[in-house]
Amino acid sequence: MDNFREWLSDNLRYILLGLFIILALAVIFLGIRFLSSRVGSDDETAQVQQEASDDEIKEDASADAAANEPTAAPEGTVAPEKVPLEKEAYPEVTTVIQTYYTALGNKDTAGIKSVVDSLDATEEAKITKDPYIEDYGDVETYTVEGPSEGTYVVFARYTYKFKDIDTAVPGLSQLYVCTDEDGKLYIATREQDQQTQEYIENTLDLQEVQELREEVEADYETALESDENLRDFIENIGVGTSKAASAAEGDQLTVKSDCNVRSEPSEEGEILGKLGEGQQVTKMGSEGDWIEITYEEQTGYVRSDLFE
Repeated sequence: MDNFREWLSDNLRYILLGLFIILALAVIFLGIRFLSSRVGSDDETAQVQQEASDDEIKEDASADAAANEPTAAPEGTVAPEKVPLEKEAYPEVTTVIQTYYTALGNKDTAGIKSVVDSLDATEEAKITKDPYIEDYGDVETYTVEGPSEGTYVVFARYTYKFKDIDTAVPGLSQLYVCTDEDGKLYIATREQDQQTQEYIENTLDLQEVQELREEVEADYETALESDENLRDFIENIGVGTSKAASAAEGDQLTVKSDCNVRSEPSEEGEILGKLGEGQQVTKMGSEGDWIEITYEEQTGYVRSDLFE
């Protein structure tokens, strides 16, 4: 035991030196491990951040590309400016339109009901009691495909004749034809949804439609110039004192000057809104000196002398 103590005393400094060297090596090793893991962690963090940044850039680019794409039309619709106006392109449509005008001229409400979706008692009375128009003829159809399959925007060109007047009057009406569940075509007279109504109205801006309207307008003026009795009838007797008053239901009328749209055919009627000079509306009917129109999905009335 004394020998061990003597040996330990003689070699203690070497033992301590060895322990110090081992401790130093351990510290260095752990330091290297720590620095390596820190560098690796920083690299991974940088990589993750770079990948996230790349993803954000891609998402932003995709969002920008989507924002710059034109808005697609709702499924089943086609912009009317991309659809041609075709003459007598659909024989079955022409048959429906001819049936309608033949029945209208004959005041045959049963025949009219066979090709329309609705005919209320008021409209029926207007047809049967009309004392002026006795016949419709020379019916031609100019058709634009509608906003959905089986629908058609039809411009019916025809002539109508007043009683005791020799010369027939040229006319043009816009009608909307649909297909029912059984595949039968009919003229839609009920109010359509806003999207459909806008589509129908936008067809009036087609160049071919504008040219067609100009042709009918020219024919109308020629008819008045060729027959003094016709001109006098429309100007002084007729259904009223204007071309608008003598126009058939469904005809397009042009506003002569800014005017009010009223809720009733009277100056006492509530003002629903205004029409501007040159604005075009569809004649839905007439009461006395007032023309019935549809204004913002409501029935409105405008004095007939305020139209061209």
